[in-house]
Amino acid sequence: MYLPRRASRFLIRAVDLLQGRRVWEAYAELEASQWWPPGRLRDLQEEKLARRLADAASRSPWTARRLQAAGVGPTPGMDALRQAPVLERDHIREHARELRARGSDDALPNSTGGSTGANIHFWVDRECWRWRDAADLRLWSFLGLGPGARTVTVWGSPMDSQAAARLRERVRRVVDNRRFFSAYQVGEADLDPLLDWMARQRPDALFGYASVLDRLARRARDRGGLAGPARVVSSAEALYPDQRERMEAAWGAPVFNLYGCRE
Repeated sequence: MYLPRRASRFLIRAVDLLQGRRVWEAYAELEASQWWPPGRLRDLQEEKLARRLADAASRSPWTARRLQAAGVGPTPGMDALRQAPVLERDHIREHARELRARGSDDALPNSTGGSTGANIHFWVDRECWRWRDAADLRLWSFLGLGPGARTVTVWGSPMDSQAAARLRERVRRVVDNRRFFSAYQVGEADLDPLLDWMARQRPDALFGYASVLDRLARRARDRGGLAGPARVVSSAEALYPDQRERMEAAWGAPVFNLYGCRE
């Protein structure tokens, strides 16, 4: 069962205030800034780029040496992106200790999803999570929905699966109107129960890997079509035209191809 959308939206704001994370404040900034004129957005980009590079150089010796060798100065413009050295996956594995910023003792562990065959582990600070959560809230406006929308995610990242089992995360999913199903546990016998659940609950949005969503769409089609999500969001894998067509035909819902990265 989902909460009423207004109740979920109210609880999201209430929890944010109680925790003092100021996610809703960041969300309001993102909602406003996306409509700024190009010149103002470019000024913001240059300001943030300079701040990021200066912070990285001051807190990571390895990064400082690399930026200096590439000729990236202390007050770079957007052209510095062409000069900045590319950080490769092997660099992260081999220089993790040097890359980790000084003064980041309260950093939180994170990991890529492993879609290339090997996970990359790294660290993020709490401010990063604040803005990530704010960007997640803004996603709903892109989809023609709003915070508190009823969503179901069929995902397979080990990190997300482990988090989903924790009591705090289960409570948070209720508040956020999110439901989670492990993609690793969606075999042939699991397709019908999940489709039946969606037909009863009618989520606003279904998130998942293209391959898993396609399997669900094929089964829904074989059953003669089933009520389902109002939006479908594919991510983490390439979405092919035939897959998109099957999903749209199965549920009569628009399909969005989402690109995101944990890094």
